[in-house]
Amino acid sequence: MPSQSTRLLIAAAMFTLAHASTAMAQSEVEPNNSIAQANVLASPNITVTGTYPNNTDLDYFRFVLTETSAVSIRVWGPTVGVCPSGGVVDPLLTLFNSGGQQLATNDDAGTLCPLLDSSTAPVMGSLPPGTYYVQNRSLTVTNPPQAYSLVISAGAAPVPLTQSFSYQGKLDNAGAPVNGAVPMRFSLWNSATSAATASRVAPPILLNSVNVIEGRFTVGLDFTIPSGPAIFDGSERFLQIEVGDLNGGGGFTTLAPRQRLAPTPHAIYALSAGNAARATLADNATNATNATNAVSATFATSASTASNVLWIDVEGKPAGFADNVDNTGGWTEAATTITTGLNVGIGVLPGNFDFAVNGTAAKTGGGSWSVLSDERLKRDIKPMAGTLDRLLRLRGYTYEYNDDVVASRAALPGTQIGLLAQEVERVFPDWVGLDQSGFRYVTERSTTALMVEALRDLRAEKDRQIDALKADASKRDAEAARRDAENAELRMRLERLERAADTRGK
Repeated sequence: MPSQSTRLLIAAAMFTLAHASTAMAQSEVEPNNSIAQANVLASPNITVTGTYPNNTDLDYFRFVLTETSAVSIRVWGPTVGVCPSGGVVDPLLTLFNSGGQQLATNDDAGTLCPLLDSSTAPVMGSLPPGTYYVQNRSLTVTNPPQAYSLVISAGAAPVPLTQSFSYQGKLDNAGAPVNGAVPMRFSLWNSATSAATASRVAPPILLNSVNVIEGRFTVGLDFTIPSGPAIFDGSERFLQIEVGDLNGGGGFTTLAPRQRLAPTPHAIYALSAGNAARATLADNATNATNATNAVSATFATSASTASNVLWIDVEGKPAGFADNVDNTGGWTEAATTITTGLNVGIGVLPGNFDFAVNGTAAKTGGGSWSVLSDERLKRDIKPMAGTLDRLLRLRGYTYEYNDDVVASRAALPGTQIGLLAQEVERVFPDWVGLDQSGFRYVTERSTTALMVEALRDLRAEKDRQIDALKADASKRDAEAARRDAENAELRMRLERLERAADTRGK
């Protein structure tokens, strides 16, 4: 019977053999000096052996991803894990998509072994399914030819955490557990009691139909503010819950007290992160995809302020940035025209709007916006009814936008006048849409036609009231005439009686 140490050695050997049996290897086949001639790789997880005959040789390899993946590609010397000695070769790696567009390139990663992964090219951290081409070449003359090992590995891209969390509660009505679909409204506050707007951390979330069974319910909540500050920053947070009228009256009752959130959601906040998808403050982030302030970021896709950022894969960069590093700092985002596809924004990202403006806009000469209105271009034309009643169901408000909304240049500061989208949606649902972050916006469509019909309704109502008043006046006039006739008849009878009395007295 083998000893314990022998059994361990046997197990280690079995593991090594199993691992070796699953590792895939492939050799370069010439010619493969163009995308059209690329060697087809059996897997996106493979080691390819090849040779640099000279500095004009291009080696292309093709691999396919079946799911969104984090991909790493590295060139070693003849032995995997060992870089070639200096002066022999200087490899260059480049990745292209199926259309031949360059996605990433790397000359070296601090050694003579170039590396393409999320640390040198963030796009590598999340490549969508599709076909990709790897180009490998040496920038120096090789004599004699030198062997290399190209190692490609791919795995499922990590799913980023969000600020969403689940909340479970129990709802009773008059001491009895509630059952059925209940409208609820949730809001997040930094105070247990303050009703001041400044104490509310994020806009409320309205859930029109929360399924409540024997008083118990579970909801998923995400108070994330697009491009705004982190909701959970380590400070206390309190959840306010409002319950809609169980009898369908439309109002909401605020439950007391507000619920203090346990520390778990606050784990979303990290002072130092290897990857900050959206960070209000990333003191030290390898990758800050969208950071309000990235003091030192290896890569910042979109940062309002980025003091030290690599200029990797930037085309047409100034000669002073040839080393891919900008150490001058102080780069800030400017209010300018931003185009995304066919969408245009002035001073603000257009999002899913065709055209967006941060601030005021003017039409030269006071001209008007136009829309085709020829009767010959329309069908199913029907008169509108009840317009006045619908308009009167709306209410106007004064308000101020939250600081984070103003900071993102999505709204103007100071006191504003307008409507509430949730109220408008109940009356004119066609006026309300959702932006790419799920927030409602109001488009007051065809207000001129609505106002015209509302005035017609008002005029018809007033005409009916006037006709009714006239009819009442006619009735009063007829009644007065009848009373006058009766009074005249009584006076005549009285006069006859007086004359008859005078005659008998004589």
